[in-house]
Amino acid sequence: MKKENINFGIIISENVGVSSALKGPIRINPFNLNSVVYSLEKVYYMKQEEKISKYEKDLTRVLQYTTFSWIKNFFVDLKRTTTVKILIL
Repeated sequence: MKKENINFGIIISENVGVSSALKGPIRINPFNLNSVVYSLEKVYYMKQEEKISKYEKDLTRVLQYTTFSWIKNFFVDLKRTTTVKILIL
């Protein structure tokens, strides 16, 4: 995607497993309406340079991993934070 075509910002729920792995998106609590509205306004008024910067922060990281590796890493993190035994593929 060409940099001049980035007309969007990314908003992600803090409840999504990959939320902590990505640095560019704005994290929200989807159950807090004020948080959602504030984030939408922030992205709407964000300068193009900031949108590009946030996009580029994670592009390389997202592309270097397969879907399987994202899932595997999620379960490894989940296993680390729980006492429940989880099968790691």
